[in-house]
Amino acid sequence: MRCVRGLLACAALALGGCGDGGSGFGPPPPVNVTGSWSFNIRNLTTAGLGFSCAVAGTMQLSQTGASFGGTYHASSFTCTNGFNGGSGDGTVVNGTVYAGDSVHFHFDIEDLDQHGVVSGDRNTMAGVSTWVATDGMPVTLTGNWTAHR
Repeated sequence: MRCVRGLLACAALALGGCGDGGSGFGPPPPVNVTGSWSFNIRNLTTAGLGFSCAVAGTMQLSQTGASFGGTYHASSFTCTNGFNGGSGDGTVVNGTVYAGDSVHFHFDIEDLDQHGVVSGDRNTMAGVSTWVATDGMPVTLTGNWTAHR
């Protein structure tokens, strides 16, 4: 197809197949994270301590608008220094979906922070964990997390 009537006509033709089937323009709707997710947090570490920790478990999330929350079950919490935190349950709090596909949430308290992005197929998400331990002198652990439905 040749666009001979100007750039505006060509742009209109090119955009005709974009968006929601060509009937509208704009970004895709925000992702909905409602449902069951399995998660892994790996390489939680801080400079100078010489060990790392990992957490595995499941989350059950419920979303209303851009906000979400729910519950989690940590099936394991282990560290390379021999620490074994066992298993436990808790609450996913202050969850937010922003910029269409980005998420931010906490496990129980603000100090257990996760930022990430939901994949295009909406079945996986991944990002960075930043955990601050305040038992005595504050220590910040950072690592990577993934979750899938």
